[in-house]
Amino acid sequence: MACRQKTRIVFRNDPYLRHVGDSIHQDFPQIIVLNRGAHFVDDAELVEGMQLSILAIQAWQAKCKQLELPCLLIWRTSVPGHPQCAALNFTTPINDRDVMESLISDRRNYDNHTINYHWYDFQRQNRLVLSLLDKVDNFKYTALDGYAINVLRPDDHRSHTGDCLHNCYPGKMDIYNQWLLHILKRERTGWDIKRMPELFDRYVHKTSLSNRNLNGNTTQASARST
Repeated sequence: MACRQKTRIVFRNDPYLRHVGDSIHQDFPQIIVLNRGAHFVDDAELVEGMQLSILAIQAWQAKCKQLELPCLLIWRTSVPGHPQCAALNFTTPINDRDVMESLISDRRNYDNHTINYHWYDFQRQNRLVLSLLDKVDNFKYTALDGYAINVLRPDDHRSHTGDCLHNCYPGKMDIYNQWLLHILKRERTGWDIKRMPELFDRYVHKTSLSNRNLNGNTTQASARST
């Protein structure tokens, strides 16, 4: 329950965003938060995958507009780890972005294992993705810049296990939740929230009728064929 009514939340683990269209078709969400996670691919593969995701999202946005649903896309930028976090023994946030970006970009701070994570490429690819989204005509999205928050938090990693990427709880994930709530309050009016269940029920009803008609036509065609 949220806002005195039922709310459905779906999490899908799709690190390379190869199944965005399938997820939309199955769940038809009214709000989508997307992120590729810390899974590096080269620029060509990244762009190709993003273009397919954009096509699926465009179709979703067009359907939302047709059904008068106030749908919202949120893109969260990807966050790198901090190399040498255990050795440097950070205990507080470092409120100097230049210092943190220098640490991450300096490849001398990586060993033969961590160099393969390409953390030094994350911000460049964040900008690449945002530029792709900005160039799409009539494409609406809101950015949740996780990078800007977490590049300043080398102290929150599970460094005691040698993990300089993932974080302890509670931590930055709670900030994501607060930021998401801020975006929803900014983008949603009380009237939008009140109407959303009614509009979604209308979508479900139309989809159900369409599926029944499609199944009926298929059955009739099969009968004629026989």
